[in-house]
Amino acid sequence: MRLARRNDLGYVMSSRLLAFTVSLLALAGLLFISQRTDSPVNKAATVAKVEASASPTSSPSAEPMVPKVRRGQTLVEIFNNSRVKGLAAATAKKAEMAGWNVVGTDNWYGTVDNTAVYFPPGMQPAAQALATDLGIKKAKPAVAPMRLDRLTVVLTADYH
Repeated sequence: MRLARRNDLGYVMSSRLLAFTVSLLALAGLLFISQRTDSPVNKAATVAKVEASASPTSSPSAEPMVPKVRRGQTLVEIFNNSRVKGLAAATAKKAEMAGWNVVGTDNWYGTVDNTAVYFPPGMQPAAQALATDLGIKKAKPAVAPMRLDRLTVVLTADYH
């Protein structure tokens, strides 16, 4: 049984083979479109997911939308405000191993209550991620003379 044969006009296929081929091409086209991130199908799915997560009926175990932290692009300075020699340098190595962009270490002159990661406006999610990576319990808004383009870590005697 031949499914396709050639005549003067080209190939002639049975109607079943033609229907199968058209269906297969349509399915391949839909799969291609759905894989594109800017496709209307994906945009509609993303909107539906966001609306579902924002609805009051969403489950309490649903994860909140958290901005992505780019560790390697976030500037970090680490200061030692304890009597432990080399604490800032050792902590800087730990931060770098976690992917942070440590741009300086030094001693902190002045007093702070306890170890914390200080953040400028808009950088609180990054500060919380850095605090987690370093085992620091507190993230606080930056204070003068801290720079406002980076995270500042001040280590005290309570940091282990």
